Amino acid sequence: MKVTARISGSLRETIQEQTILAAGAIRRGVEEAGQEIQAELREQVAKAGFRGGGRRVANAWRLRVYPRQAKATLHPAALIYTQAPDIIDAFETGNLIAVKKAKYLCWPTGFNATSGRRNAGSRGGLRVTPQEMIEARDAVVLPVKDNPAVKLWCLRVRQASSIGGRSGRGRGRIRLYVGRRNVEVNTGRGKASDKALRTERILKYQLVPMFFLARQVDPRKRFDVAGVAKRADAVLERRLLGRLNRA
Repeated sequence: MKVTARISGSLRETIQEQTILAAGAIRRGVEEAGQEIQAELREQVAKAGFRGGGRRVANAWRLRVYPRQAKATLHPAALIYTQAPDIIDAFETGNLIAVKKAKYLCWPTGFNATSGRRNAGSRGGLRVTPQEMIEARDAVVLPVKDNPAVKLWCLRVRQASSIGGRSGRGRGRIRLYVGRRNVEVNTGRGKASDKALRTERILKYQLVPMFFLARQVDPRKRFDVAGVAKRADAVLERRLLGRLNRA
């Protein structure tokens, strides 16, 4: 008995075609694994109990797949990283954060936040920086009634002007300006009634809280990034097998 095997066509072309199919499947599997891991990390932030759902911190988790262009390669890679590493680290470890060489830790209030990415720039998303607060002659530190460990670092209102007509966007809104540069503060998002109440209180006391101050902060552990990292290999294996079986 004699068995004869013969390959029709070009063996090199056949191997190349199969390699391209495998490379595409592997890249899609790596990308899907990265997306799944990124989604889990973002979900951790969303469930952490931050005000507003922690949308900005959640969206700071980013994904890049290499090579950046969809080139045929059997060795693609996915990088999941955060643009807010200090925040993630603080709530991953849950360690006490205390002042070392300064009097207070400070973080901005909503009044001091810029609106949109274009306005963030080199000022770190702040309308007024801590250095400008130090240089300001009208900065005031006030206690917080329901939390003695926290204080408010405020600037006096330099100017207030009403905008908007009887109807339409901006109706009844009041613009508030503070600091040596006469910076307009962020009166906040939300219901018109809530914004009006905030503005009314500011006008009453003529002070806008720009920063929170505290000597130490004890963040509760809210994230488990290490746990997600341990599960990453299993996620990648599952996604790769799924894609290769369909290739």
